[in-house]
Amino acid sequence: MCKTSRRWIAVIALVSAAISFQSTDAMACGGCFSPPGPNLVVQDAERILFYRDPVTNKTKVWVEVRYSGPAEDFGWVLPLPKKPKVGVGTSYVFDRLDQAVAPRFFTKFSSATENCHSSNAENSGFGCGGFASDEAGARNVSSPSSGFGGAGQDGDGKKVTVLEKAQAGPFDYEIVSSTDSAALLKWLNDNGYATPDKALPVIKSHLSKGDLFVAFKLTNGAGVNEIRPVTLEMDGADACVPLRLTAIAASDNMAVVVYLLGAGRGVPKNHMHVAVNETKLRWAGGVNNYTQALAAAIDEAAGRAFVTEFAGPAKDVKVSLPDFGFRVDSTALFSNAIPNPNANQFTGQPAQAGIADSVWKAGKLFEGKFLNPDAFKAAKTQADVAFAVQSSKFAVFPETAAILEKHTALAALSGNANLVEFWSGVRSGQIKIDKLKANKPVDGGKLFDEMKVGIIEPIYIIDDAMGAKNITLTRLHMRISPDEMDRDPIFAFHPKLPNVSNSHTAELMAVCTRGDFNTDAMRLTLKSGSWIFQNTSVDFQANQAAQVSTSMSTNLTEEARFKDAPFASRIEVLEESGDPVVIPTAQIGLVDTAIAGAEVGTPSLPKTLVLSGASSLWTPPKSDPDAGLSTAAEQAHADDSGCTLGLGRRFSGMMVILLMCGLVLAMRRRRA
Repeated sequence: MCKTSRRWIAVIALVSAAISFQSTDAMACGGCFSPPGPNLVVQDAERILFYRDPVTNKTKVWVEVRYSGPAEDFGWVLPLPKKPKVGVGTSYVFDRLDQAVAPRFFTKFSSATENCHSSNAENSGFGCGGFASDEAGARNVSSPSSGFGGAGQDGDGKKVTVLEKAQAGPFDYEIVSSTDSAALLKWLNDNGYATPDKALPVIKSHLSKGDLFVAFKLTNGAGVNEIRPVTLEMDGADACVPLRLTAIAASDNMAVVVYLLGAGRGVPKNHMHVAVNETKLRWAGGVNNYTQALAAAIDEAAGRAFVTEFAGPAKDVKVSLPDFGFRVDSTALFSNAIPNPNANQFTGQPAQAGIADSVWKAGKLFEGKFLNPDAFKAAKTQADVAFAVQSSKFAVFPETAAILEKHTALAALSGNANLVEFWSGVRSGQIKIDKLKANKPVDGGKLFDEMKVGIIEPIYIIDDAMGAKNITLTRLHMRISPDEMDRDPIFAFHPKLPNVSNSHTAELMAVCTRGDFNTDAMRLTLKSGSWIFQNTSVDFQANQAAQVSTSMSTNLTEEARFKDAPFASRIEVLEESGDPVVIPTAQIGLVDTAIAGAEVGTPSLPKTLVLSGASSLWTPPKSDPDAGLSTAAEQAHADDSGCTLGLGRRFSGMMVILLMCGLVLAMRRRRA
């Protein structure tokens, strides 16, 4: 019998890839459906993690989506090549990976000046601005709001078969199979999934490969705050990210972040690869336009490309937070800003109590002493649990806070609706448990089991994978719109491609182009060059006590040399061996079509495709010389005394000019 409530369905693909290049099944990909109406909810971000265990040859996959809406309307469907072992993980793993390897942008504001009469060190108030040092972590934030709806009834006889019904964490799930796409489409709709008819061809393509579908819904009584990543384990499968079905109800420039653990750097097979032109970033503004520049660079590659934001030895990955306490790390797609546990150097105040030994602190990805649930075993009452959290400094993040609350209801008792805030306060001792009536009985053993199986063990599966020998972690990022989702990206590994750093640094220096006392330009120094930007508006307000610049407004990208520069400094195809192949600008569309059917283990570019024409590799302008050189050349007139007043920043140059002026004056007096 059909359920009357309308649910949303999310068919999210899984990422997988082979460490070796042996033939394997492809991991099924999917999308997000929503019923028509004024409250259409679309998918606008996802984070996916893949690892192939080289010992067991098992594929381990984590998939995370975000849902906002009534718990009873939640539903989530995953197409898979084989019947999986289903479990749950924690967003903490994705958040820590984001903290460690998401792009970081640092802008250093030099205290020196160029071609100005007075340097900052000897500023006598003649007009050269004051500058202080700053390194500011940029923010790469998405605030997804994706809605999906329920899964449901048993199969309809021979056409749709329910292979398994079970529970994992907060989810009830069913694994279903079918040989009839129309029957499966009907089953989805009959069970409350408003699946449009245009999804039928893609569903049919999954079934033709023998794919299964796993349907999730929240268990009775589970709240939306309990939704967490799903973990799946099965025999090996090739890499795949959800795009074809996602196009049915996806946002523009949807964020897709893929983490790959394998024997070499992860590379896209049927999508191009781009590098973002660093001169198009707003370095003076904290690089607050990175995601826009990334999307624009991908658009220049026919809208279908990935950017490698990090690649390096997985065992060496650590979290490095910004230097200043008032900075926050907001690189995660789904999490809120994570506080810096260091002392607040900006205000001079100490770090918030309990944060100094926070699970979010710099260092190892996963700190064992914060992830030991043993203290909960002996808990008999609500107060016992609270004191166990406090004494053990147990990790508090969204999933652990939700489980603690499920077993104790202490936050509700206190009237605090923010679970992470409440349990963090318990952990730090700021919330006094003895002031609450916390004497209701608790089953400490069940709490321990849920924490161990649903949180701790999945974390250490990833921790062990990260520590395996010769394993590279790659972070790939794409922004893509529905009309560009005509294929499901697949990935392989290249064992010899160089590592990619996630740290990017620029230096800005004030310049006096006229050789006087007023700064009227900026010098931007990047890895690719050093240039003076004219006609800039600069406003520095330096907080000398904190030694940080708190305000600056300038647009460095409007200068003619850079205004029309491409957002992609190169557009290329990465194969599984050999050097990257840079694509000629005029053939980008041709290459995009040619690689659409690429598969793991074979070259992406057909041998018959001949590349010719101007390269898409962007060459930056030559670096600008010292402003004092151009100033001296431009000053062709002399003052009334006959002295040329070109004032460079070098003291030796000033002395030469003064000596020349003195000589001219002396000769005039002698003639008189």
